Amino acid sequence: MSASCQQLIQFLQKELGLSLPAIHLGLRRQQEQGGPLPIILYQLGLIDVVQVNRLYEWTWTS
Repeated sequence: MSASCQQLIQFLQKELGLSLPAIHLGLRRQQEQGGPLPIILYQLGLIDVVQVNRLYEWTWTS
């Protein structure tokens, strides 16, 4: 697993409070469907709009 992927997982766990199984579900869906991970997580009901924005901000600044 790449360092950037590990950083993403840490952010999702520590800053957004997602469990590891929820993160893996989102990543699997992203591979299956394509599309941006923040939107996939939102569609799955795992994060809200405020968290989508935080995730995009983190993505753009890291």
